[in-house]
Amino acid sequence: MEQLPLYTSFALLFKNGWPLLLLLLLFLMEREARHLQGDERRYALLMALLFLLVITGYWILKPLKKSLFLGYYHSHPFSLFGRLLQPAQVELLAKEINVLVAFSAAFGVSLLARYLRRERLLITVTLIMAAGLGFSALLINTAQAAGVWFLYLGGDLYITVLVASFFAFLNDSESPWAAKNIYGLVGVGGTLGGLVGSSLMSGVLRDMGAGFQLGSSFVLTLLMLPVAYGAGRIVQRHPPHIMTPPEAALDRGAHGWTAKLAALFGSRYLMAIAIMVVLYEMISTMVDYQFSSMMQRSIVSHQLSGAFSDVYLVTNLFAVTVQLVVTRPLLTHWGPGVALLVLPAALFVGSFGFLLYPVVLIGAMLSTIDNGLAYSLQQSAKELLYVPISVRDKYKAKCVIDIFVMRAAKGGAIVVGLILSLAFSRWHDLRWLSLVVMGLIGVWLLVISLLIPAYRRREAQAGGD
Repeated sequence: MEQLPLYTSFALLFKNGWPLLLLLLLFLMEREARHLQGDERRYALLMALLFLLVITGYWILKPLKKSLFLGYYHSHPFSLFGRLLQPAQVELLAKEINVLVAFSAAFGVSLLARYLRRERLLITVTLIMAAGLGFSALLINTAQAAGVWFLYLGGDLYITVLVASFFAFLNDSESPWAAKNIYGLVGVGGTLGGLVGSSLMSGVLRDMGAGFQLGSSFVLTLLMLPVAYGAGRIVQRHPPHIMTPPEAALDRGAHGWTAKLAALFGSRYLMAIAIMVVLYEMISTMVDYQFSSMMQRSIVSHQLSGAFSDVYLVTNLFAVTVQLVVTRPLLTHWGPGVALLVLPAALFVGSFGFLLYPVVLIGAMLSTIDNGLAYSLQQSAKELLYVPISVRDKYKAKCVIDIFVMRAAKGGAIVVGLILSLAFSRWHDLRWLSLVVMGLIGVWLLVISLLIPAYRRREAQAGGD
């Protein structure tokens, strides 16, 4: 069985490095909050801590649910229409169900939001998630299919509903100072949450067993409750401003799905952004399948959780480094044009390497490139593309892309990925899937080459208005 010595070595540097990690956390929080005062500062720090707890809890669940799922189907063969599936292929089926669960969860949170607002919504959702974690801990001890499926689907549901509820609270609590002054700090909290969670799983929780790891995520989830309550009390003292009539009219106009779809399909520029999102979801699904397959085939089942934790720790270290060192100067000096090219170019090089030498290390590096850049540099660059758009079209089309297109693309990508995985299911056939990935990256780069001139024209027009 192959191992990941490079990732393990990096993980060991942080396994006992909690004082250093804590100092880094405090330094970054203090740097982002030093310009704030009074309740503004307290609210910003509480929301950053809240986001940190959400992301930390998820990054404990992510390697756990993935390793238990793959390990279970390694020893319990699963057939579909008479064809035996590999564990990573069964995971693709689970991801497809996750898309349906995410749509249902979005509907459920929207329904709750009609009756509960801000911290009350978040506290209610948090209690539901905590109950789910407790039930999952009971199921997982049986080591049966129901336990691994409940945890796998519940892990994605955890991040989906808590993040949605968190940002509903944050966006509904905006005052004139909130948007400009606290979003950067909140973003740092989320980024560091990934680092803290993966460090915990790679370090002190590594050999504690699934029950203890689930219990740790459960405790972190309960800690969200007093933090959310405290932030809510501050908002009660400083309620958000009431929208002026023009703002309210704009908000009402943005809610019609017909208007939202018309705004998207009526703009080549917005359609290009949507196509870029679809291409990324397809590529990311295939890259993750290659990674999961190589991990499951190369590492013994009882070591899978620790190996995934090491990979995710390095991935989060990479993401934090990119976010703090690369993203701001690159976007400031070069704009989104160069920044948008980094992820597809890096994935192209990595996929070519996997085509030549399909080993678990390159599969892990592909996963690190994908996740490390997608949620740091790529996300920031993509959001900049919306800046030179009219406010009305921005909120209409962005809603469709972020809610519908992204999830529909993920669902379609999983179906395509499953079909391709059946064609490239054998050990040495995995490398040829990289040809499909590289072809899609070529289309992705073409879309970016069309987007950037359009962005610059719109930016110039906006600057001249």
